[in-house]
Amino acid sequence: MAHLTPDLRRTWLFGPGADSDAHDAMLHSGADVLILDLEDFTPPTRRDEARRGLAGVVRRWQDGCRIAAVRINALEGEGPIDLAAAMHARPDIVAYPMASTVAQMQALHALLTHWESVLGMPPGATEILPVCETALGVVDVRRPAPEVVFQRTDLHVGDYLVNDEGLWVLVYEQKRLWHSEQEAGATVYRGGRLYLLDTLFQERSSVRLPGEVSALHADHALRPVVEGRTMGWYAQQQGDGLALQPVELATLRKAVLPWTDSIHDLLLGNNLNAEYPAFDHIAYDPKRDSALLVCSVVDEFLLELFRSQYKYMSGRDKVIASDIALRTGLEREVVAGFMTGFSHDLYYRVPYAPLFVVHDTLRVFDHYRERIRPFTASLEPLADVPLTHHNERHWKQRLLHDVHDDRIYALFAQGVRCWLREVDVRTGALGPVRMLTHASPEEVQVHAGHAYYVYRVSGSLQTRTLYREALR
Repeated sequence: MAHLTPDLRRTWLFGPGADSDAHDAMLHSGADVLILDLEDFTPPTRRDEARRGLAGVVRRWQDGCRIAAVRINALEGEGPIDLAAAMHARPDIVAYPMASTVAQMQALHALLTHWESVLGMPPGATEILPVCETALGVVDVRRPAPEVVFQRTDLHVGDYLVNDEGLWVLVYEQKRLWHSEQEAGATVYRGGRLYLLDTLFQERSSVRLPGEVSALHADHALRPVVEGRTMGWYAQQQGDGLALQPVELATLRKAVLPWTDSIHDLLLGNNLNAEYPAFDHIAYDPKRDSALLVCSVVDEFLLELFRSQYKYMSGRDKVIASDIALRTGLEREVVAGFMTGFSHDLYYRVPYAPLFVVHDTLRVFDHYRERIRPFTASLEPLADVPLTHHNERHWKQRLLHDVHDDRIYALFAQGVRCWLREVDVRTGALGPVRMLTHASPEEVQVHAGHAYYVYRVSGSLQTRTLYREALR
């Protein structure tokens, strides 16, 4: 049949999914669009029955010159099962309940595209109807969709880095998780390749990575460094291609990665040990081969618990701890904390107090003092600024630095929803919420006023894809 354009579809009639008498009545009602509702109009106990009868109902409605639609349940629930049954019936429209975010529409679009390909249907043959039941939904589903930055049908995005040269993307064919005691949970990428994209996200050059790799890092000057299982490599453009400069893994971990930023002639880093609740921020002067203390960060509460482990040790272990303390110069209580493995305790948290250079000022976000601690380029302390973001319930204990715009963002998440709020480094106040479109984004970064992240539509054949969307 020749479909009415959306503006001319005056009457939309919802009906139950498992009631044949209602289906006949709907066909003769004169409504322009008939919607078989698998959500509110169909009890959960009858949804399987409704799915089995979908094809016959949709065909009968279409033969009767009506536009046939199916309203599925949310994709977080029974939606994927509903959609599989609906697409085999080939409805004209798929309706989505309680539509409130553009991410839901993007996820539905991806799944529809998948099913249209599987069933040999033309791309875009199935329309989407967002059923917006809140004012927020009406506004949000119309937001611009996130931009696809890098996507391949045969490769997944594992990691990426944005710097002045462009966008570096580490991709892989498959990954595996290590489950040995020493490497439990570590991700290793096989068939890795490094791409360099220009500012328009067009491929400039690429290089295959030797062996298995685990991460793409940035050194203190934002140069890309690839970490492998047995070796590391600096990557740089050379002619029309990319060249890899080997670096020993021990050198990478001890002499490169600890230095996260720089100011004037100083390298900035820290001596963080993930098993100890305190560390120092350090400035290193390569010309003088000297290190200077910027400040110390201490989680006083956890440090007290860490040290208190000595009291609960056996007499024999106390003797051992005291002996180690004499030989190393450490306090016996500190030795005891390491000996008892307190860092594996349920209450332990790795200390988080990053240092960023913002407007030529060093700023330490000390969440244990609840202050932003600024320092001049000569390491002179300035007036502290109170923090507020760490008291927000859904803060994910992560701050992001937009080096291009010199802005700091706090990352928040609740369930599958994720959002950013700018932190004013002068006052500590939080800016407006910038909700990210897709659910459960991974590897979130910020550059030049845009949020970048990796996302894959759950339940689809889509590979891990790199997206970006504007924050302002």
